[in-house]
Amino acid sequence: QGLRQIKTIETFWVDLIPSLVGSLRISFFAGVFTFFFLNLLSYCWPHQRLKNFFNGYLAPSPAVFGFALWMLGPNGGLFTEFKISWVLSLIVLPVLFRWQFAHLISALEGQILVAQSLGATPRKIFWHISWPQTRAMVFLLSVVSAFWAAGDFAITTILTYGHQTL
Repeated sequence: QGLRQIKTIETFWVDLIPSLVGSLRISFFAGVFTFFFLNLLSYCWPHQRLKNFFNGYLAPSPAVFGFALWMLGPNGGLFTEFKISWVLSLIVLPVLFRWQFAHLISALEGQILVAQSLGATPRKIFWHISWPQTRAMVFLLSVVSAFWAAGDFAITTILTYGHQTL
């Protein structure tokens, strides 16, 4: 009975596919941005200010972030989806960092310091020490970020007026 009624609602089916695609695009790009940010962190890691920042950084509420982005630049289209994805990854990044990534990257500090003392460049340190040991966790946390972004409604509702996502 209920499924038959859903089939009769034309606007439901007309709006469902574009909204689903919009949600999937936002969650995918949030995962990509998180992937980029976590790799950037592991590239720059043995930096004391960076440690202090991420140990004390608490993301503001999604609504505050959403209103701030709403005031910046045009709203609508693909640019807005990038803004939403970027903000969602910044909101989830401190949680993911403290949850899994901090102890993983901190365990590499000794190896990184030895490589630096032997004259290795930051690029070589990243590709030969950090990346091989953090890539699985970076991929996992990026997927978690993408799922998290798919379930966020505050920012997407503010910036897209609730029309581009589920």
